[in-house]
Amino acid sequence: HGDWTDGTITHLGHEYAIVVCHPDYVKTHGAAFNIQTVAQKQVVAITGSETDWARLSDLYDLDLTTPSEVYRVDSSLIALNAVITGKGAVIVLESFARLYLNQGLLVSPFAYQLPIQSSHFLIQREGTERREEVQLFSQWVRKLYFG
Repeated sequence: HGDWTDGTITHLGHEYAIVVCHPDYVKTHGAAFNIQTVAQKQVVAITGSETDWARLSDLYDLDLTTPSEVYRVDSSLIALNAVITGKGAVIVLESFARLYLNQGLLVSPFAYQLPIQSSHFLIQREGTERREEVQLFSQWVRKLYFG
């Protein structure tokens, strides 16, 4: 939450989670493709994010039901690779999915965004700002987030 007391703290921004799936997964459902259909079928649940579908449902008043098949995985990378193979849909951080979306491997078929409560921060301990490797890393991270 950025409440550290030592060093220089740079807030890198708030994150959102989005629903992603394989483009062919959308096509297999045809005209019946909607968030309710996706949430009822195969979903991938990432450890620590098991309540994301319910939170999304509450946030947008979607009345989503419990999915018939849930694949439980312990990382976002595994979840993304699972949905690339057509194994349903996952709610994952947009920043983690961005590369897959840009390459066309996955799509985000809905405009729903689930705000994530915690954020990412860059923390530099005092005295490290003069070290070249710290400067280079800090510049790289800031460029990723701020362009």
